[in-house]
Amino acid sequence: MGRKKVTDIRTLKEKYVQQGLFRTNVDYNLLRQIKPQSLFCYRPGSDYNLKALLKYEWLSDFEEFNDPFEGQLDIDLKHMYQVGLETDEELQEIVRKNPSSQEGLDSFFANNQDRVSKKFDTVRHSFYMKCFTTTNQSIPMWSYYANQHAGFCIEYDFDEIFENYGPFLYPVLYKKRYDTAAAIVKGDFNIVNEWLMTLVSKSEQWIHEDEWRIVLPKEAMPLGGRSKKGGCLVMPFPKAIYLGCRIPEKLEKAVREAICLEDIKVYKAKIDRTEYKLIFE
Repeated sequence: MGRKKVTDIRTLKEKYVQQGLFRTNVDYNLLRQIKPQSLFCYRPGSDYNLKALLKYEWLSDFEEFNDPFEGQLDIDLKHMYQVGLETDEELQEIVRKNPSSQEGLDSFFANNQDRVSKKFDTVRHSFYMKCFTTTNQSIPMWSYYANQHAGFCIEYDFDEIFENYGPFLYPVLYKKRYDTAAAIVKGDFNIVNEWLMTLVSKSEQWIHEDEWRIVLPKEAMPLGGRSKKGGCLVMPFPKAIYLGCRIPEKLEKAVREAICLEDIKVYKAKIDRTEYKLIFE
């Protein structure tokens, strides 16, 4: 895939996210250009994974993610003001006409930084997340999400997930640095939009995961048993199950028995002898 095509897809994904998060409508023409056929989840193979296999997926609060940078936003008030001053012509005009307006800013930043940080934390922790990827061929993800290839990977049909959770399903955007919450320099009316973008933004060092995620407000959780750490979400039946190349015989048998009455394909991975890839048979 050429650089231009990759850039175009990133631009389309960002446009789709902005339209969905801010306007709560779906641009189906745009979606057709960016959506994968399937979404995958890697699992280590615990007893819980087996219990949930044909029923639900676990959604988590940000604090449960393995990446401590999840959901971060540049909310340093002084830096936001500087960015806003560089980019916002209206703010530039205000400062030009009122040079004294900058007096006392350091005191303002110091007095309000905690308030802004606490408000941002409230937003972050009002959502549950469920992460998916577009590939079952990721050697790193098999290693750190599927118990070093001893677990399994579940394939879901994208359209079936979208049918149930379309308004909450978004591609993840990969970036070099946090977005800056520049809107707050003119008041925090529009700041919620900028904060929502953090829910689907990650460091570009994770770009190999090519992630989509369900971003669900905790108050919209359809099942009981909600907790601070997360909750259960009903899922469609899997299209297929992929067993890791190191899966123990006992776990393999348990997976096959769990789906024996359903029309779900099962494939087992083996290591290719010529390339760094897995072959599923």
